[in-house]
Amino acid sequence: RGAPGRPFSLEGLLVRGDAAQYLRIVEDGYGPTGQATRRLLFFPLYPLLVKPFAFLMDPVLAAVLVTNVALLLAMYFLFRVVESAAGKEGGDDAIAYLAASPIAFFCALPTADALLLMLLVLSFYGWEKDRPVIAGLFGMMAALTHLYGVLLFFGMAFAAASKAKWRFSSFAGPAAALLLIPAGLAAFMIYAQVGHGDAMAVI
Repeated sequence: RGAPGRPFSLEGLLVRGDAAQYLRIVEDGYGPTGQATRRLLFFPLYPLLVKPFAFLMDPVLAAVLVTNVALLLAMYFLFRVVESAAGKEGGDDAIAYLAASPIAFFCALPTADALLLMLLVLSFYGWEKDRPVIAGLFGMMAALTHLYGVLLFFGMAFAAASKAKWRFSSFAGPAAALLLIPAGLAAFMIYAQVGHGDAMAVI
């Protein structure tokens, strides 16, 4: 039920906290040029993906659509990644555990969580297929989705070094492609500095 005197609505149920901030960015952007704003804590890739659909339907429905498509793709590619390491049964178990976890609930809400999960999984999928540039590009998009996305760089760099048995000459090339990941964060910080006068507002 809604609050006393206010009818129940799906929008009122879904648009809370971070979801409300993302939808404000979809509708109004990051605010006036030259002014630092709290909205810069919310990274741009998710609202950029929602915005085209928001021209065709209610922005809340557009956000839910993008979120749930991202979640389905994340589950599919998670299955593929785990299947390659642990077989079909392992892939099935991974999907079942994800679907039964609280993560699946939060990833179904109109926030960037599902998109971040999808991009992290796709980055690992690219790495498993020995496509470091593809892995780096998806990692860069993860870093443009959430601050935590940039942490992928450290995990992937460690994986590259371990695979090469810590011989720098063997993992320098793949590791260089992974520099695309922090480049995503750097690009958003440059936007924040140029457009709003505070690069550190994104952190």
